[in-house]
Amino acid sequence: MVEAVPKAEDLGLTREEFVQVAKIIKQEGYIDNVGIAATIVFLNNCNVTMKGHEFLESNSTWAKAYQGLKEIRDWLK
Repeated sequence: MVEAVPKAEDLGLTREEFVQVAKIIKQEGYIDNVGIAATIVFLNNCNVTMKGHEFLESNSTWAKAYQGLKEIRDWLK
């Protein structure tokens, strides 16, 4: 099974920026089951929380990006 896990370069970010964004959205409670170690982010078992879904719904630009990533992931399965 192949899953699409976003990487820093997919979003036009440096690795350090990607780590910082992951830390922030984890601390805010938008995702869970994410591992962060120095300059590596482990998203393989990551889930969007209810709070994260509510954020995405209220911020349609983010929701469209999330839906696109989810569709890619589902297509690759």
